Amino acid sequence: MPPPFRIAVLGAQGVGKTAIVQRFLHDDYSEVAVSSKTRRMHLSAAVLNGHVHDLQITDYPAISSFPVSSLQEWSDVCCRGIRSAHVYVLVYDICCFDSFEYVKTMRQQILETRVMGSGETPILIVGNKRDLQRGRVIPRHSVSDLVRKSWKCGYVECSAKFNWHILLLFGEALRSVGCARCKHVHATIRFQRALRRERCVLIVMGSGETPILIVGNKRDLQRGRVIPRHSVSDLVRKSWKCGYVECSAKFNWHILLLFERLSAAWVVPAASTSMPPSVSSGRSGESDASLCEAAVSLLQSPF
Repeated sequence: MPPPFRIAVLGAQGVGKTAIVQRFLHDDYSEVAVSSKTRRMHLSAAVLNGHVHDLQITDYPAISSFPVSSLQEWSDVCCRGIRSAHVYVLVYDICCFDSFEYVKTMRQQILETRVMGSGETPILIVGNKRDLQRGRVIPRHSVSDLVRKSWKCGYVECSAKFNWHILLLFGEALRSVGCARCKHVHATIRFQRALRRERCVLIVMGSGETPILIVGNKRDLQRGRVIPRHSVSDLVRKSWKCGYVECSAKFNWHILLLFERLSAAWVVPAASTSMPPSVSSGRSGESDASLCEAAVSLLQSPF
């Protein structure tokens, strides 16, 4: 059995590292901020492009410096296992300049000190608290250009509070790890190739974000139908905001389509990284509608 993908989540105190992990794994968010004092390891699994992968996500507290050796790594309980991560997720608060400086320093230390295998490990920079857009201290395009063009790293902005781009964040991290299996290509180029892909199918085992697909079976007995199809379809798609498929297990009709639609509900579009969260626009009514529409658009597509 292959080893799990090890994801290390790092950042300054109070940037929302734990909130991001909890939102991803359990779809849970707490308004009460509690700073982590010790590292917390979470085990999960995900389906990435048709393959099941075990995940080991470690939420590290704010550390003063990246360990320069394995001896230093294991002498500090807060840093154990940090040098063997497959991908580093460096989180900063878009409203705190010091937290970005912390990420800048940590990235440089990782590049200078980490020597595991080839030493080429993808790094993903994450700007959290996008819902506080009006308090941003650095323009998004400036950070994005610096991170992508100069640092050659991936860049995602998210909001743990409103569950915006959380799946995208970990989808990009996992794709960078999967792409890193191409040993002959430099890590930064592999990461950029991963980010350029149009979509990534990501299903998180144990996540609270579970799609619902309503299935009407026994379509071969159409003449005995008790509710018109269009009535059920309108109710399910427009009111319930769920997907709807009719099938016949007896004649193997729409069975594959059923499971294809279910998988399609978890497609994370990489191109959506530039879409600003509507919660920052001040139009709360539109924000809920737009987020819901984006989440269920694939399930509701006609077939």
